[in-house]
Amino acid sequence: MGQPPPVVVDNGGRGGFIWMVVANPDPTESRAVDVDLCLEGDALGRLRPVVRSLCVGLVDQPVRARLISSDPQVERLSLGSAQAIVCPRSRHGSTRKHVERMVDALGKPRPDLVHAFSHESYATAAELARQTQADLVLGVSSIKDCERLDPVLSDGPPHLIAFSEPIREALEHQLKIPADHIGLIRPGIIAGKPPERAEQAATTPALLCTLPLVKATHVDLLIRAVRRLHQSGTPASAFIVGSGPYEDALRKLTRQLRLQAHVTFAGLSSQTRRIMDGADFFVVPASLDYVSIAMLQALAAGVAVVAVPSPINDCLRPDETAFCLSTKPTVSALADLLGQLLADPERTRTVTRTGTAYVREHHTASRMAEQTAGVYRHLRGRYEPISTE
Repeated sequence: MGQPPPVVVDNGGRGGFIWMVVANPDPTESRAVDVDLCLEGDALGRLRPVVRSLCVGLVDQPVRARLISSDPQVERLSLGSAQAIVCPRSRHGSTRKHVERMVDALGKPRPDLVHAFSHESYATAAELARQTQADLVLGVSSIKDCERLDPVLSDGPPHLIAFSEPIREALEHQLKIPADHIGLIRPGIIAGKPPERAEQAATTPALLCTLPLVKATHVDLLIRAVRRLHQSGTPASAFIVGSGPYEDALRKLTRQLRLQAHVTFAGLSSQTRRIMDGADFFVVPASLDYVSIAMLQALAAGVAVVAVPSPINDCLRPDETAFCLSTKPTVSALADLLGQLLADPERTRTVTRTGTAYVREHHTASRMAEQTAGVYRHLRGRYEPISTE
């Protein structure tokens, strides 16, 4: 399906709203579903690859989408059938007043549905749905999302999209949300062909970590494990992509251990995919309370994943798709496991291939887009619901 080039529309000076439009032709059989997608906070960075994949996938679906955020970074996601709208929020004033200004500036068409991707935008999305009489869809991809649902559920359960089976089960059995209000749609990523990887014996193994640099993510374990590997005669390099308040302490630790030549801090790099293509291991030394898109990208890229078990990330299957540490990992346990995998490349390749196949079967962008569009159509009452896993 061909697309016209982007068109920038002057907003007439109304409250700083920025419009970036990519048109999507209506299907011949009926009007497209109009959806407002709300994205805020940390999820704007964490879920960016998923939102980007969804925008691309919706090009072939009867959906017109607007991406709404108070963060200008949302403009980078205006792909496919999506408009990107930056809606600055006043420091003062209620959510209701903020949404009233938003509705006035957005104009028509009014949305058929409002879809919030995380708890940071639940309140805004719920108010926008109320003021426009639209249906409400909430994405749930973390423990925090589950914990912040209560205020939104007071008017009755909206439709929830769980990113993993453990989240779906928690919504149904722990939060007592009716099963027919929950859909399981695994996040889809655009996965290229895994690069051909050099034999590990010919190069220094590269260990990649993309966690936020806070104390709770235990990135220090990886740095200390690199030193332990060097002490045992197994050289390795670590690439730490991320930022956070613990960065200075981690840099100081690196200097104390004299690992400046072997530990690289890349910040929030736009070259993460290129770094990942050159990595041998993707290391997650902490149990994550959110669905990790970076972990899925690593699996899809053919990078061996070494991680602490996570009750939310059901892509982690010990010795099947990934290699798992104990729930309370130690430096020696991490270094020992990495050493074992480096000494047994055939075992490493076998599990890595299985992990790649798993992601490419269950986390495709096209499947996510089809299932999400099916939820939209069903809620609008135009089609029968489609299966979501």
